[in-house]
Amino acid sequence: MAFKLDEAYVKLEARGGKKAEQQIDKVGKRADKTSKRLGGLGKAMVAAFAGAAVIGAIKQSLSLFREQEQAEARLAGVLRATGEAAGLSADQIKNLAAARQKVTQFGDEVTISAATMLATFTKINKDAFPKAIILAQDMAAALGQDLQSATRMVGMALNDPAEGMTRMSRAGVTFSLTQREMVKDMVATGQAAEAQAFILGELEKRFGGTAEA
Repeated sequence: MAFKLDEAYVKLEARGGKKAEQQIDKVGKRADKTSKRLGGLGKAMVAAFAGAAVIGAIKQSLSLFREQEQAEARLAGVLRATGEAAGLSADQIKNLAAARQKVTQFGDEVTISAATMLATFTKINKDAFPKAIILAQDMAAALGQDLQSATRMVGMALNDPAEGMTRMSRAGVTFSLTQREMVKDMVATGQAAEAQAFILGELEKRFGGTAEA
């Protein structure tokens, strides 16, 4: 490339550097390919635009990195405060978020923030927690909601199934009276886990796979 990257690299933070370097490499390859087709002024223009793109890539990468750092810090704080009632460690949740980022539109920092909020609902069992995050993403994609709102709705439904199903119905995710009564009886007879599994099963039937699609 015709421009120097020294000043750009100096601006990288140690832990955020990898993401920015990947962005720079992509920009550099595109610029090199374009400049080979041009001469003189064309090459100079390509270099100028590529240089601006590199700086933009660095700023964007560092901004996203800071957002993720903050999201991870909040997650760790909530897990400590709730005694890890979610049954998952911070690393397990971060790994889930990273995996979902590869197949959905949701960045891992967004999913981590949603999982942090979900962790405040301390009655959600370990088996239901990861499924709840995934189905909240599906709901958000299907209903055009932001992930935080969809996760809050799912969290309330699982934390207090009887009342939560009523709230979901008001928001357009309807359950029949028979279903609501059945779930209410499950909770009353100590079958909260089964009630949560039923709700997640119904959400799977309606929204499953939407975020990936």
